Amino acid sequence: MKIAPLLATDVVEIARHDPQSLREGLAPLHAADLAELLGEIEREDRVTIMQHLAPQQLGETLVHASAETLKLALTRLPIGTIAPALDALEPDDAAALLSYLPEERRAPFLAAMSAGHALAARNLLRYGEQTAGRLMTDKFVRIRATWNVAQTFEHLRHADPSVATVADLYANARISSIMTADVVSVTPETDQGEVARIVAKYGFSALPVVDTSDRIIGVITADDVIDLLVTRETQAALRMGGVSAEEPWSRGVLDYFGTSIFRVVRSRIGWLLLLFVAETFTGSVLRHFEGELAKVVALSFFIPLIIGTGGNAGSQTVSTIIRALALEQVRVR
Repeated sequence: MKIAPLLATDVVEIARHDPQSLREGLAPLHAADLAELLGEIEREDRVTIMQHLAPQQLGETLVHASAETLKLALTRLPIGTIAPALDALEPDDAAALLSYLPEERRAPFLAAMSAGHALAARNLLRYGEQTAGRLMTDKFVRIRATWNVAQTFEHLRHADPSVATVADLYANARISSIMTADVVSVTPETDQGEVARIVAKYGFSALPVVDTSDRIIGVITADDVIDLLVTRETQAALRMGGVSAEEPWSRGVLDYFGTSIFRVVRSRIGWLLLLFVAETFTGSVLRHFEGELAKVVALSFFIPLIIGTGGNAGSQTVSTIIRALALEQVRVR
């Protein structure tokens, strides 16, 4: 059951009459639930609530938030409020949030962040949007092949608690006999679609990213791949519907009510005009057989049936072929 609709009214009342108590009152909520809750609240009240959240909770909430809520945060909240929230996130999550801003508008946020976190986010933002580099994090456990099991466990006990995963351990040196010798990895420039296919094929919980010298520089965790798959599914569904993949849809953001009418129209008008022109050919065909239709009027009754059946058959064919292409069951030569 969704808790957001149940809490929205009470939270709004608190935000309007006692906003200082919001931080303590909302602290127990999971970030995903809080993001859903914000989506149920009017824009101005959303801004008030986000201003009073603890930095870590604000950052984690923005990771799960809708495009409209994220836009409000990045445009209405002070940079001094957003920067600590970005500092509390994994570098890949911070970079993902900053990527929604034009490059020239990222600088003030990066300047307000701590030096280490800003550097990590900048390094990820250097990679292309659809590459593995944008998904990886440099917080992982690194061990030496010369260590024994006892030394390894001792190292894990003192490892940074913010590491992304300890399900898999990676070593730069020669792999010992108890470790996997042939490690599947990707480079920062690998396409994100290929990353998703590798994780799905081998069932990895994390995938190492290596540089040209086969030195590990980061890992991509399964949760990032799941987010990527959701984004790709949204993009595929929009393209199948003839909707442009340009902004605001290009990152898989489908916030229908949070998007301006102008952007919605711009994303759809191109294909609608093309289909309108294509439909004029239907009229040309009917005019060509106007004489036959005049002789046998009953034939005109079948025209809607033929057009509808043709459209349905076309939609089914397009859906199956696109899905087969996505799964690489059909390949373009």
